[in-house]
Amino acid sequence: MQKQFLYFLFFFVGYMPYASAQQFDYNNSVQLQLTEQTEGVLLSWPAFDGATSYLVYRRAIGANSWGAAVAMLDGTATSYVDASLEEGTAVEYRVNRLSNGSSGNGYMYASKVLPAVEDRGMLILVIDSTFQLSLAEEIDLLMHDFTMDSWEVMPIVVSPSAAVESVKAQIEAIYEAHPERANSVLLLGHIPVPYAGVINPDGHGNHIGAWPADAYYGDIDGNWTDNFVDNTTAAQARNHNVPGDGKFDNSTIPSEVELAVGRVDFHSLPAFDRSEEELLRQYILKNHAYKTKAFSPVRRGLIENNFGGFEEGFGQNGLKNFTAMFGADSVFYRDYHTLRSESYLWSYGCGGGNYTGAGGISNTNNFANDSLQSVFTMLFGSYFGDWDSNNNFLRAALGTGTVLTNAWAGRPNWQFHPMAIGYPIGYCTQLTQNNSGFSYVSGFGNRSVHIALIGDPTLRMHMVKPPTDLVITEQDGHALLSWQAANDEELGYYIYRKVDDEYVRLNEQAISTTAFVDSFLQVGTYTYMVKTLKLETSASGSYYNLSLGVEQSTTITIVNTNQVAAPMPLRLYPNPARTLLSLDCPTCSHTSVRIINAKGQSFFSGQLHRSPLPIAVANWPSGWYLVQWRVGKEWRSLPFIKME
Repeated sequence: MQKQFLYFLFFFVGYMPYASAQQFDYNNSVQLQLTEQTEGVLLSWPAFDGATSYLVYRRAIGANSWGAAVAMLDGTATSYVDASLEEGTAVEYRVNRLSNGSSGNGYMYASKVLPAVEDRGMLILVIDSTFQLSLAEEIDLLMHDFTMDSWEVMPIVVSPSAAVESVKAQIEAIYEAHPERANSVLLLGHIPVPYAGVINPDGHGNHIGAWPADAYYGDIDGNWTDNFVDNTTAAQARNHNVPGDGKFDNSTIPSEVELAVGRVDFHSLPAFDRSEEELLRQYILKNHAYKTKAFSPVRRGLIENNFGGFEEGFGQNGLKNFTAMFGADSVFYRDYHTLRSESYLWSYGCGGGNYTGAGGISNTNNFANDSLQSVFTMLFGSYFGDWDSNNNFLRAALGTGTVLTNAWAGRPNWQFHPMAIGYPIGYCTQLTQNNSGFSYVSGFGNRSVHIALIGDPTLRMHMVKPPTDLVITEQDGHALLSWQAANDEELGYYIYRKVDDEYVRLNEQAISTTAFVDSFLQVGTYTYMVKTLKLETSASGSYYNLSLGVEQSTTITIVNTNQVAAPMPLRLYPNPARTLLSLDCPTCSHTSVRIINAKGQSFFSGQLHRSPLPIAVANWPSGWYLVQWRVGKEWRSLPFIKME
């Protein structure tokens, strides 16, 4: 497409009929969603006038090619059954629609009761030294949240005036020391911005040159050079690119990106009445609120596409991804300003742009005063995709309302569909950056250096409420844990104990009670963590999902006498118990037994004269208890938990 033609359209397309923009979105999309069945899954999509056939593809997660189609369907088809997808597994589907004059695609990471993720790998947190002390408390909170979400965090502190090569050298050193674990990078503050290429993906002749290229920090083994590009045609000098100026020659990412990079950067936003430091503090606090489910965005998507003259159908970035997340009935074409008063977990807006706004969508001044109720958004239009500019519209979105991430989505198209089954947004950034057009129809600009995520790369779409008020009490060599329920449709809780600085899960199956006993401990200090477990469902299937953990420590000062082999072993079952607890000791005869609660109050006292001895506990309050029995002059004890 010629540059003059692009220039004209990006400025005047807002006057084109709004309906034509939507139709171009539909022409490029298959709205793919899933229903689980007893045997396998049902893929479905809305009917499309003029469709001649559908090709269905299936591949393993992470595969590089689709291979041959697994099904060829006629143009009237609106569904496909895959009876082979089993519980505990996930695959990726593509449905390609052929029609007269257009071809649409839909993509989906599909799962069926996928196991919970308990180790998310290593996050490299790059901190702007300007805020190391003034935001120390907030940065500690951010790092703690990462740890409680099963990330290992490796922080480094850099100066905003450092060379990009020195920043990358520190990132590379961590990656090379932990190549199997390091997978993500968060740039917090005004971390030095790499520039690269001679590009203008927005199509403007006065915008050809080097654009910001955070992919540089994520590409560990690519060859980034600064030898031969010599172009000074851009209107702004920061886009000029000449040999030896510190801006790289590369217009495309030279090799696969190994690390998912996200940036939270509020520099040069004078439209806001808050300082850069205050905006960073605000972001960290609302990030914490989202991850702990202090607020619950409505699970639906909003799209506004003002580019009626573009057959590229930029709104397909919303249409395809949102359908895989929420289902077609929860995807809406509405004014972007609707977000001022209504909650949408995801949103997409595009229109003729400048550095500080997009026609028909909003601008930086509005973002400084609005409180938009969306967590994940995408914005597209001219100029502001070059995000290292004064009052930049793309970065400004993170300063408004509940917004936590943003991406310049349209050139190329972004692939966010894995988030529907629990993948973090950074994973989707890598997926988009590494797409050469063979895995996904990317549109213009695939693998270009400008593809970047604004926001925290660890963010996930579905958060679960953590338990609260974790209390640990030492009792006769046992650690007695209790907490308040999450009340989030949970299946139960996982309990972890820290061993050599790593958390190890203690219970094989989730427990539904709000108490747990860790028995027979040696003298020492122990740290525990409790997480809520929930079965999450979306329009792409189901998976087990964990909340952030809550943690607490206790010190054991007594070695429990039951660690010594007892001549009269006592067995409790079931444990936990709901209605009846049985005490079984075949070798015991007229042994004194008592049961007390955490406060030392007696709930049973008697003789173990027969085995097993049933004890009715149905009317006892839920919580933990100690069963104590006498051996000679000693009282020995075992804990049990009473369930609701």
